[in-house]
Amino acid sequence: MSLVETRKDGVVTVSCQHCGTALAEIQEDTRKTNECEHFCWEEVSTLCFHEYFEHPECDADFLFNLRRKYLVRIDDGERYFLLVPRR
Repeated sequence: MSLVETRKDGVVTVSCQHCGTALAEIQEDTRKTNECEHFCWEEVSTLCFHEYFEHPECDADFLFNLRRKYLVRIDDGERYFLLVPRR
């Protein structure tokens, strides 16, 4: 799976190379996300993302695998939005 990143007028757009779907448009304080048949977004708390083995409320196996395969990470201060390939 491949992604294409373009920059124009201060906006970064991440798109699926296969179907052209814009998966994220990121500006300083705003973001717009989308999914396609090749990629999807997973939402994870920053606590679970960094300390998944230390907290029982975090699914350690899921997060371990998610951390290994995400391609783009958007941080909103409390959560991460992770772009991952669909399988």
